[in-house]
Amino acid sequence: MGASQKFDSALGMAAATTFVLTLASAASYLVDHYLLQPFDLTYLRIIVFIVIIASLVQFAELVIRVTQPL
Repeated sequence: MGASQKFDSALGMAAATTFVLTLASAASYLVDHYLLQPFDLTYLRIIVFIVIIASLVQFAELVIRVTQPL
């Protein structure tokens, strides 16, 4: 997580963090209950959760770079 001295930047980081946490929770739940548990792949749970979170962070960073001027 970064730190910012400007309120606008801090608000943007808060929104990005909330976005990532919300989507990661929903996606992790869906993957766990509809893929991992039915196919008895629960041993992959941690790895899958890390991949989901990392993907969403990269997506959020991409969206921020496209929509925010430097």
